[in-house]
Amino acid sequence: MRHSTRTAALFFSLLALTTGSSALATDGDWASAVDAAQAVDPAIVPPSTVAGDVRAVGGGDILGAGTTGNFALSGVRKDGVASGRLTLVGSAGAVFRADVVCIGAAVLPDGTKLARLVGRLTEPAFSAQSLLFNVSDTGLAGGEGDTFSGSLSPAAPEDIPCEPTPGVAPIAHGNISIMLD
Repeated sequence: MRHSTRTAALFFSLLALTTGSSALATDGDWASAVDAAQAVDPAIVPPSTVAGDVRAVGGGDILGAGTTGNFALSGVRKDGVASGRLTLVGSAGAVFRADVVCIGAAVLPDGTKLARLVGRLTEPAFSAQSLLFNVSDTGLAGGEGDTFSGSLSPAAPEDIPCEPTPGVAPIAHGNISIMLD
């Protein structure tokens, strides 16, 4: 009887330890993603970690530190209403910003989270109406394995499908964190 009691106590101790570690890793990943977003766009406001349908934040670059191809995102969807901001630093240092109007997200069987964020371009004055980001969050520390792709579109954001799609390019530096309820 004493052997099974010790085994049960060990099991529940390990369960509590791993559950607590997972929560800490998630909080750290979120904080790292907020830092990455604000490193690209200091004015970006991260979404709250309070429950919502979908929350996504992150930033970084796809070509290596100090190059163009930097991005920042912050978005939330609660009760079907999306808000947030997208920032893309393109070639020759052109900066594109958009207000988020749509977020679609999903979780793959391996736990990787995908999101598509579509925004209405607010600056600069340009022939495109929309900025869209496709991102993935592996959940690994420091953004390892996270991917990104961003593009401008002449279509209105309401005309762009919001189905979650993985990013194409691995991020060279930065982090993305996606939370789904």
